[in-house]
Amino acid sequence: MAISGKCMARIAALAVIAVVCGCVSTGDAHRIGHISDKEVKGLVFFDTETTGLNHNSNRIIEITMYSEEGWFSSLCAIDAPVPEFITGITGISTEMLKDAPHFKDLAPEIYRRFDGRTAVAHNANFDMRFLMAELERAGVAVTNDLEAICTLETERKTRGVRSHNTLTECIRRRGIEPENAHRAEDDVRSLIELYKCQKREGADFVRSVYHPSK
Repeated sequence: MAISGKCMARIAALAVIAVVCGCVSTGDAHRIGHISDKEVKGLVFFDTETTGLNHNSNRIIEITMYSEEGWFSSLCAIDAPVPEFITGITGISTEMLKDAPHFKDLAPEIYRRFDGRTAVAHNANFDMRFLMAELERAGVAVTNDLEAICTLETERKTRGVRSHNTLTECIRRRGIEPENAHRAEDDVRSLIELYKCQKREGADFVRSVYHPSK
């Protein structure tokens, strides 16, 4: 999808709004989730919060990414109320999304940060399917395959056990306490810690490739 000058101006304006509203994190030296520039090069760590489990019928309501460009995090407005059980899990309410941008407004910038990088996610199949579905709805032309490392499948492969491998369980096994599970930025911070631990442990990372819709 060609991005017009008007569209780029809109993205820039949204970025300013996001920083002012605290949607884009500037980082905090006292928090978990720090990684060296060398380790993060070529990677984009990300997490989504959604309205359900089906990428065809449910929507992303929050997305956070961290790459060598820094943090990008935003709530995403939807044209329906947030289900009560999702608010119970994530703390994200319909009211919180009232002034948030829609995913389609952020989609070109989100795709730019993914294109040419390997994504890292915990249960990457879930997050990547939602990402690809939202990009398609937004009319963004995904022209290249997207590769992803899954820390969940890596943990299952390493331990030989499929249960008790939530992101929180994985980092607690390594003596790290998560900050606020089921919010995208905090989960990305936990994800970065898990990735660093798995890398130090010599894990054989499980990778998958996601193809754009034709």
